[in-house]
Amino acid sequence: MAQSIFQVRSRPSSAVSTPKKSRNDPPSSLATHKLTELTKNRQYCVSKLPALPSHLNIADGEQCNGYCDHLSGYFVVAQKSSINVWNYRSSDSAPLTYQFPVEDAGEFPPLASLTRPASATSQDPGIVIVNCTTGNVKFYESVQHAPALGLIHSKSSELVLPLQSNKGEYVTMAQNVEPAGVIIATSWKRCILISLRDQKSKPQLTTLELLPPYNTGLMSRLNIFKGLAKADMDEIVSIRCGFVGDDDLTQDIIIQDSIGGFYLFTYQVMSPNGVSSIISRNSFKQNILRGIESSIDGYLPGSTPNLRIMDLWPLKDIYICLCLIDDKTITGDEKNLVLVSAKIDNTGVLVYRSHRLTRCTYTFSIESPQRPRLFIPSPGKTAFVSLGNSIIMTDIDVPYSQQGQIQYYKPRWEDIFRLKPSIQVVGYGYENQSTNANPALVVLTANSGVLRLERFSDTEDITMKDADGTTSTLKSHIEQAVYYSESATIDFDIVDEFPIDVIVQSVSEVSEEILNSTSPYLPSFLPSIKDYLSLKVTKYRNLILFVHRNFPQLKSTLVPPLVENLEKVEVSMFLWEFLSSHGDETKSWLEDTIKSATGTNTEDPVRSFFATGNKDINQVLTDLLEKMIRNNVSLTKITNLITSTMYKGVFLNEEKYITVDDTIEPKRLWIYDTNLLLRLEEIYTKAYCEGNKSEHQSKDYLEEMAQFCEVLYYFVTTAIGIMQRDGGNHEQLVEYIRWYKQRKMAWIDSLLDSNQVDEAFSLAQTYRDFSSLARVLDFSKERILNEHGADSDEYAAILEKYDYYFSIFGEEFAFKLFDYYVKTDKVQALFSDFADHPLLAQYFVNNKERAADFSWIKYLSDSDFTSASEALLQSVERKVNENQASRQIKFSLAKLAAIASKKDSAVASSEALRVAENGLVVTRIQNRLYQDLVKAVSNNMSVLTFQFLSKNFVNSDVSTTEAQATLEESFGRLLKNQPLAVADLVNYLTLIKPSISSHHNYADALRVAGVSGGENTSYLEHIIWLRVLTVTDDWSVLSQTKDKSDEFVKQRTKDTVLYKTVCQAQSTSSLTSLVHHGLSVRDTDAAAALDKRLLQKLEDSIDKHDLTTWIESIIQDAKS
Repeated sequence: MAQSIFQVRSRPSSAVSTPKKSRNDPPSSLATHKLTELTKNRQYCVSKLPALPSHLNIADGEQCNGYCDHLSGYFVVAQKSSINVWNYRSSDSAPLTYQFPVEDAGEFPPLASLTRPASATSQDPGIVIVNCTTGNVKFYESVQHAPALGLIHSKSSELVLPLQSNKGEYVTMAQNVEPAGVIIATSWKRCILISLRDQKSKPQLTTLELLPPYNTGLMSRLNIFKGLAKADMDEIVSIRCGFVGDDDLTQDIIIQDSIGGFYLFTYQVMSPNGVSSIISRNSFKQNILRGIESSIDGYLPGSTPNLRIMDLWPLKDIYICLCLIDDKTITGDEKNLVLVSAKIDNTGVLVYRSHRLTRCTYTFSIESPQRPRLFIPSPGKTAFVSLGNSIIMTDIDVPYSQQGQIQYYKPRWEDIFRLKPSIQVVGYGYENQSTNANPALVVLTANSGVLRLERFSDTEDITMKDADGTTSTLKSHIEQAVYYSESATIDFDIVDEFPIDVIVQSVSEVSEEILNSTSPYLPSFLPSIKDYLSLKVTKYRNLILFVHRNFPQLKSTLVPPLVENLEKVEVSMFLWEFLSSHGDETKSWLEDTIKSATGTNTEDPVRSFFATGNKDINQVLTDLLEKMIRNNVSLTKITNLITSTMYKGVFLNEEKYITVDDTIEPKRLWIYDTNLLLRLEEIYTKAYCEGNKSEHQSKDYLEEMAQFCEVLYYFVTTAIGIMQRDGGNHEQLVEYIRWYKQRKMAWIDSLLDSNQVDEAFSLAQTYRDFSSLARVLDFSKERILNEHGADSDEYAAILEKYDYYFSIFGEEFAFKLFDYYVKTDKVQALFSDFADHPLLAQYFVNNKERAADFSWIKYLSDSDFTSASEALLQSVERKVNENQASRQIKFSLAKLAAIASKKDSAVASSEALRVAENGLVVTRIQNRLYQDLVKAVSNNMSVLTFQFLSKNFVNSDVSTTEAQATLEESFGRLLKNQPLAVADLVNYLTLIKPSISSHHNYADALRVAGVSGGENTSYLEHIIWLRVLTVTDDWSVLSQTKDKSDEFVKQRTKDTVLYKTVCQAQSTSSLTSLVHHGLSVRDTDAAAALDKRLLQKLEDSIDKHDLTTWIESIIQDAKS
């Protein structure tokens, strides 16, 4: 059996209705007559009526029938066990209820139809009760006196319908069509008119069969159903009372079935002979499907529609038909509900307009028991289409008769109202517009009582640009979801698809109206600013949840701006709370700040700002904090303000709505628009990183510190992440990261100093600050080691933490941990704790230069001599300020490692061996020079200044100016025995008196030049020979051989520095080249002026003293 929703009478009435509302009335939770307002917008309002029988109990999924009669104001609900009737307009939450017991209901609950009062002076309706299975009918002309009437058992008030129950026929519909009576429809499409009274208006039940069952032969005689669907898919869907003549003597009765059969009967209620009958000449039948099918072909081209009539409603000159089109198209099955307006008479069917309802997703079939129903209350401007738990409201196109052709139209306005899926709809009714009531649909639910959906009749300013679902309709749904979210009855979620730009605009408009306090749903005034801001916070949270549910694909676009506005409002709320608990001085500063930041000059600028100016809270709060700092307000008070506003107002919202969702990209925080972040860091440093850290260690103090620290971490890391993602000013990003790295360790140390180790662990882990995490781990390990020892469970637990972080963060954590050990000079601990960790070897590979200072230790222990040699050489090259003694050790180890590694890599080891040996040569030579100088000053290094060196140790042929230009810059390094550049070492070796170094310094200089490599070797060798020839031996004396014996000349020649150097040199090619080809001095050299002078001196000596011959003879003599 199809579930039946009883029809209601459509005749106008002056019955008292619920008070008429206006769309301009403010939203409220309780209206007059105890109506609870569930939702409201500019077009309609939904209220819950108070009157509901306390004993009415409808189980989930229970079959029952109900409807309301707006003429009498009564609702009737028929269950298998009983029938309840009550005045649904009563202001009493437990209204007087009339209950009728049901006997032997059978498979289906009974049907009941309310009737007119027995007399004009009574407002008490009667009731007709129909047993759907047996066809038994009872009539009580007064629900109030029904118990007494039932005792009489008058046979005139009872009858049995001629159903073929044994063959499956049962009653499906009972419709009041008074004055004619009540029409009963069956599952076989039989329609029987039951007259209720005789000529004297006394109760008397008589029947007249208007339509016989479909299988009696009449169907074929009517000849209107050929080629249509099976009969078992067909049913009577609508019985309406049409035109009623004067004095209720005649009336039209309209019957509509689902496959197009339209029947109009003109019924004569009272004839001259006292017999009621059908006036055949005025009655007719039509098949309206043909006209409707032709009208829809224009907007469903190429479809194969399976069209069914769902309901029919007569207006003054036309009929509105609700059709279901179950069509097969190229893209698949589609189900569409269409409203068709047509003129129907005995000449045929003329379709004027059609409109496809598009604001709902239909999940029913043609055979669905909850088929759509149509209600068009007077004045007939708005249609209500019920569809399960949804109600579609659409304005009807009025000027029908003026249209010369069939047209598809867009209504001025259309919307959908939906109940939650858990709400069970029992029955419907409607109310016509009256002087004190708007047209409305009344809905009875099993678990939410009676609801009244009224359409405002004063909405004349509608423009239907949003019939396809644009901004105003969507915005209205969003507003209702936000401001009426507590409703357990209404489902505000969106089921339609809207363009992305419409969604973004609608959400943005709702958000801005909340922020600026311009929403019509917000109260215009609340005496408590805190309550007002708290209300706005709640609405923002509702809006964010609504976006998450309805627009998940747009979360990344929609949620961040909503969270930003939420944060601004909540920060304002916490700032207001702070002001409420502190003195007038702070409020005075705030008032000045507000005036300066917003230009507000109202009588009460502070209250005005918090009520409407939340968008400027960033600048106001920043300026206020700066004033509090300048006026030496206690840091405790300032940090209290910061943690309440920034931690509770910003961070917690970011954590709840942004960071928790990987699909939402963090956006630039609004606090970055001012220098608030810098002020926050300054305040944190003063409060927690400076001064006496042992003070104020209360629980609240420690909690505020941890919250403040997390605020800094989140704000700074978010800023860096956004700058890295979006690009922009690279220099600014580098500086920002440098500042963060410089400051974050102080933040963590402040927590450790206050014994908040767990909080430090949490922050370092959350924000992946692995350098700080290493610091916290090391701090915890050392403390546990001192307090509990290495054999304690506590120590084992902290070691497990290392393993935990290794497992979840991998090498990213490991490398920062190893870096920490290196930077804090805890290399020994690094090897003792992690020598066998596989990531340590990888760390050495990835950080060859940085780890070279100690990685060679592990390589040697692992017998990886090639890597050890390479690391030692890299360490020497990297540490340019290392003591020469350490360098010599490393070069020696590198040489030994290179020798040991020859079997593994001959090429690599040979190169390493060469570099190591060369390094040893230079290092030993500089060490020897250093020791010569130490010896020269008798170990009294305090006297060895550059002036002392220049005066006593530098060759006398070098002026002080030349010595300064050549040697002074590198003197400090020489004094500290730090490695000199090759050129600097050559300068010292060649300009210091040979006597200081036992005459081996020039030979050492040549050896140093020989390891420098490339062109530089040749140049340096030329410079060295130049200085040997010009600043050591006096050739003006040596060249005088007159009266000198050969032995004397020969001995004197062998005593020259030149001779000794030639004997020690491996090659004299550069000397020969210098004498024969000269030298081009580099102007960029510090000694350029000196060398140019010496070069000129050499040329003079060659000319005057035949120096070339002397040089050649000395070379020859040294070789022999």
